[in-house]
Amino acid sequence: MALGLDGLAGMADGPRMLYRSAHIYFLFGCLLNLFLAGSYDLRVTDEDRGRFAALHILITLARSGLILLSPLLAVSSFFLESASTPDLDRLLASFSAFAALGGGIMIVAAAVIDRISRT
Repeated sequence: MALGLDGLAGMADGPRMLYRSAHIYFLFGCLLNLFLAGSYDLRVTDEDRGRFAALHILITLARSGLILLSPLLAVSSFFLESASTPDLDRLLASFSAFAALGGGIMIVAAAVIDRISRT
């Protein structure tokens, strides 16, 4: 940014700060993907989950989809919204953050279901 865009000189403070920090959303989504990859317990089968097996599969598919979608939306937001929108409204970045939040909540929900099904 310092060389190619002259340090964003002349841009208002709010959009400049969002432009500079837009990559944080992408890094956060990637970190969530790494966390999700490490959270799988391959020793637990669907038979071990008993009556919660179908619910666990549904939550697993939903959380994986949301967490995989989050960094894609963040990158799209960086390239499409950072320079083109003069105001602070970033729709794709908002969807990226909400997808990450929803996926994180579903990670916790799946862990709770695993704990309940083991008792």
